[in-house]
Amino acid sequence: MKWRRALEAQTSIRSKGHKDMSFLSTLKPMELSMLRGIVRKTEFAYVEAKHGKAFVTDYEVDKLIDSIGPEIIERMIKFGVDKGLR
Repeated sequence: MKWRRALEAQTSIRSKGHKDMSFLSTLKPMELSMLRGIVRKTEFAYVEAKHGKAFVTDYEVDKLIDSIGPEIIERMIKFGVDKGLR
């Protein structure tokens, strides 16, 4: 249900015409940390294996999360919560 809050916040931001703000700012720190871990393991595994963990920063992960969009992120957070990754 926490992931719904992020989606609703993003929808309300868009309806007000503020397109600059990321929906990441609506997530709790624990949710963001879990989401970053999931994205690192799924999307950046090859890069980390080749160049090391320090090569992929939180900023890079956040840019990818923003590009994926709230609908997919909603599913990823739900998956993480269901698997006990918090």
